[in-house]
Amino acid sequence: MRLTATPWAISLPAAPLYLDGDRSRLAQVLGNLIHNAAKYTPPGGRIELTVSAEDKAAVMLVRDNGIGIPAEVVPHIFEYFAQEAPSLESNRRGLGVGLALARQLVELHQGAIQAESGGRGKGSEFTVRIPLTTTPSVDAAAAAVAPIGPAHASITPRKVLVIDDDHGVADALAGLLRNSGHQVWTAYSGHSGLQMALEHRPYAALVDIAMPDMDGYVAARRLRQQLPGILLIAVTGLVQKSDRLRVREAGFNYHVAKPASAS
Repeated sequence: MRLTATPWAISLPAAPLYLDGDRSRLAQVLGNLIHNAAKYTPPGGRIELTVSAEDKAAVMLVRDNGIGIPAEVVPHIFEYFAQEAPSLESNRRGLGVGLALARQLVELHQGAIQAESGGRGKGSEFTVRIPLTTTPSVDAAAAAVAPIGPAHASITPRKVLVIDDDHGVADALAGLLRNSGHQVWTAYSGHSGLQMALEHRPYAALVDIAMPDMDGYVAARRLRQQLPGILLIAVTGLVQKSDRLRVREAGFNYHVAKPASAS
């Protein structure tokens, strides 16, 4: 990535903006957007980074005048392995999981991310909105993992297993946990999660419910049978009273709604 070949314009607020967030993960999001802007803006183009406060949110905008995004691609730009043709003479390229993971990380912070483009050759604009807090706060990583382990150096880190068929969610949660000092393994299915649990014997497991091969209820019951003392946390979009009852009956200790709060 040759940032020096492209003119920059950076606009920051005069006063600090405070967020409940994981600094490393938010830097990862912004770095991903800047990387894409630099990669797909030809030398001599322009990239703008603007940070402002708007409607009780921190708004981070990355705009470029590069190759742009075709109109039919914009609605799918945050999907895994989204494809677009960057120019008429070049080959198709994959956007990979970078933007999909960025969306997951933003949503974990109770925020939103949006992409806009005038079309091919007309540049791109990515906007991230994260809720503001009124005062400085502890790092979001500490709060996000508080139920399963401490974020303070004085307390022993834990061995944690994340089980979720959504790779972006699993990787984002694993990143937050590792940032707090925990040792983390990631499994993308119930079956592989059970195998990892037997191999590594984690202190806690964060388990998605709606998985195709083995749902979280079955996975939790089997984990409880094999590792009776394991701490089980359901991380799911199922939030009705009946869902919480099923979670408890399956042997979970905690129920966390998706997207997991970073506060």
